[in-house]
Amino acid sequence: MYGYCSLISKSTYEYSKKVDMMSKEVKILIREGVFEVVSPPHPPPLGVEKVPLVPTIVGQEALLQDIWNRLLDENVGTLGIYGMGEVGKTTLLAQLNKKFSEEKAAEISRFLERKRFILLLDDLQKEMELMEIGVPDSSKEDGCKIVFTTRSVEVVYRQKRVNASVEVKCLPPDDAWDLFQKTVGRHTLRSHPDIPALARIVAKKCHGLPLALRVVGEA
Repeated sequence: MYGYCSLISKSTYEYSKKVDMMSKEVKILIREGVFEVVSPPHPPPLGVEKVPLVPTIVGQEALLQDIWNRLLDENVGTLGIYGMGEVGKTTLLAQLNKKFSEEKAAEISRFLERKRFILLLDDLQKEMELMEIGVPDSSKEDGCKIVFTTRSVEVVYRQKRVNASVEVKCLPPDDAWDLFQKTVGRHTLRSHPDIPALARIVAKKCHGLPLALRVVGEA
């Protein structure tokens, strides 16, 4: 929101023009999926740094737990996670990987002791024959798990041995606004009386897409 609303008083007309311009930019970003152009690139780090894990998206905690519970189901060998671009599938996959790394439950410990594995595949664009890349077919008996994300539900249906699927939907209005507020920051939202109403307009234009809400909120 910095750069779009100043601390000095301005007419509603001038603010409306800027909101309209931001709305058009959001539409282009959502249509083309090019979010990196919103903010300038950060300078390269001086040394090797560990990339911070993207936090769980507001409103998707229950969905992550649902995915986790399905993976603990012995009847689920392959799980498909589908949804439109930038809705949060990759973030869920990263959180799932983190959860497997940190989970101390007895069931996960037994998986590791028996050298069972979980394979995480991000953004499949078509059906994949896992045997061709050296991955044995998962079965209910061996305890191995395969999780993949895709934008197309057709890929989920066509992929072999998929026992369960979860759709990642856009955030509902309340959760979308909550995420946008946290990204923009309370100080910015309170810096001018016109900003909260205008921020809601901009947030609404993001159509519940978490990445769009974060990128625009940080602009």
